[in-house]
Amino acid sequence: MGDIARISLLLVFSFLAGSIPSAYIAGRLAGKGDIRKLGSGNPGATNAYRVLGLRWALPVVLADFFKGFVPVAVALVGVSPAFSPRVAALAGAAAVAGHMVTPWLSFRGGKGVATGAGAFTAFMPLLFPVCLAVFIAVLGLSRRMSLASLCASLALPVAFVSLTIAAGARIDPVVTIIVISVPVAVLTAHAGNIARLRDGTEPRLF
Repeated sequence: MGDIARISLLLVFSFLAGSIPSAYIAGRLAGKGDIRKLGSGNPGATNAYRVLGLRWALPVVLADFFKGFVPVAVALVGVSPAFSPRVAALAGAAAVAGHMVTPWLSFRGGKGVATGAGAFTAFMPLLFPVCLAVFIAVLGLSRRMSLASLCASLALPVAFVSLTIAAGARIDPVVTIIVISVPVAVLTAHAGNIARLRDGTEPRLF
């Protein structure tokens, strides 16, 4: 099998892995029905927490995380030279895209935060503690999940560039563009939350 075919298969696998609707499945298993008709209507981990509680939300977060982690890990251990850091970053982006526009829910998915976290943790493990620290700090101060998620997403490209420079490695412009594109997609998905944050009407998580 040629490199183009292998990369194509990887990206399809990444998208399909990301598209698994974890929160929707949890809602059904919990006996609550379609989570898109409950709470905020978003089939993501935060709404799963509000509607189903921590017992179900935690598995949803873990599932969403590993939906991003596994495709990138597969890309990084690939035996073909074509499985480069660029391909691994693309695999992560494909997983996030699958989560956000899952075909199993009429192309209406979650907002990509946990899946993106998993993808870029596999890509560069040190990104996880940096972004997690930002997330926890903002969540603790604001008690608003959306704001914590947005700040952690914005910290991603900054941390990526900073850690790459600190390691004395070359900054790949293609990988950097991919790393930036995911937070941009996350911000776009949070448009409603951003408007409510601006207006002071965004609900607190706790």
